[in-house]
Amino acid sequence: MSRLVIAGALLAGFLLQSGAAYAGGWTHPRGKGYFKLNEQVIRSGSYFRPSGRKIDITDQSRYTTSLYGEFGLVERLTLVGYIPFYQRISEDRPGSEAKTGTGDWELGARIGLLTNRATVVSIQVMAGLPLGDSYTDQEVGLFTGDGEFNQLFSLQVGHSLWPTPG
Repeated sequence: MSRLVIAGALLAGFLLQSGAAYAGGWTHPRGKGYFKLNEQVIRSGSYFRPSGRKIDITDQSRYTTSLYGEFGLVERLTLVGYIPFYQRISEDRPGSEAKTGTGDWELGARIGLLTNRATVVSIQVMAGLPLGDSYTDQEVGLFTGDGEFNQLFSLQVGHSLWPTPG
């Protein structure tokens, strides 16, 4: 019986995990868009190793100011970008080091394949540009980027529930 309960809990954990929800698939009309200015603060005094063991560290803080935007360039083509233009990372103790700068940018485009029905389909291509300082640039561990060029290709599907409120 306990194996069945554990298997059910694991299955529920995999299926019901929270994740980011996006309004994927929709492109913006020409000249229209969505823009968000964001401020994020993360503070920590410990972290978890891949083995699951908790490690205490000197308190660290990361402050990120970023801009996310989607802009309809032409019909069925939307430019997409995430630009963390200011980051400050510091150890929270007197006399400690701090690092400020830009983070890694993500720029790309979304192309609408099927856009005139309740269900829409598009493809999105994103490129991660390593504009932040990476771990190869310093030894202290206060870095604003990962030093890698990243690529993301995605097929996005969205379905409108209109006129049902949902």
